[in-house]
Amino acid sequence: MIDRIREIARYRGVLTELVRRDLRVRYEDTWLGYFWAVFEPLLMTLVYFVVFTIVGRFGIENYALYLILGLLPWMWFVQSISAGTKSLTARAGLLSKIYVPREIAPLSVVASKAVEYAVSIPVAILFIVITGQSPSWFVAAVPLAWLLQLMFVTGAVLMLSAANMLVRDVERVLRVITRAMFYGTPILYSLQSALDGLPAYVTWLYWINPMTGILELHHAAFYPDMFAGWGIVATSTGISTLFFVLGWVVFTRLEPLVLKEL
Repeated sequence: MIDRIREIARYRGVLTELVRRDLRVRYEDTWLGYFWAVFEPLLMTLVYFVVFTIVGRFGIENYALYLILGLLPWMWFVQSISAGTKSLTARAGLLSKIYVPREIAPLSVVASKAVEYAVSIPVAILFIVITGQSPSWFVAAVPLAWLLQLMFVTGAVLMLSAANMLVRDVERVLRVITRAMFYGTPILYSLQSALDGLPAYVTWLYWINPMTGILELHHAAFYPDMFAGWGIVATSTGISTLFFVLGWVVFTRLEPLVLKEL
């Protein structure tokens, strides 16, 4: 794995160019261009805020801020998984013509979505200023959440992109799974309320979902009283690390089969 990472580092110019191309293609035909990286999460927050303050009434103070703190990293996750799974098929022409480490295709998607997430952070800052919500010391743990999500997404995308190259049903099944995960991840509601209100045979699903602990750190930065404990973060750390390592191993093992499909 270390040797592969070193090889990819030698092709970092190609990786950078693919990231620029991904961002340019995504926004070049739109009127607002790169501003969509800001407006999209803003509009999604507005929709969920209107719906769930009327219907859900979760009783969370400054609910719009709580939503945006969860939606931004979630969008980074789901967009990375969706585009990353198709990255090898989308780059098949390039990968079959010139030699570059094949991991560059899925990694370029992860990097471009991370850039989009970074560009959208001012939306969260805007909500913080508007609501006047004070940060807690947990804000220092947000970089840990970023690192865990980067590891988890990288490993997942490496595995899924290789698997999808061999079995094209993967991306279709994944759409269903990510939609279910949205409601099974504490974005619209607090984790503690779910753990208190659901039976044990359901709550274990939160523990095996690495996004649970990641979002707990994001929310705890401004809602420390809702923090469900470091146990869930430790579990997310272990699962994210496992995905990161397995992603490289699985991709390397499947690469000979993937090459035959390019």
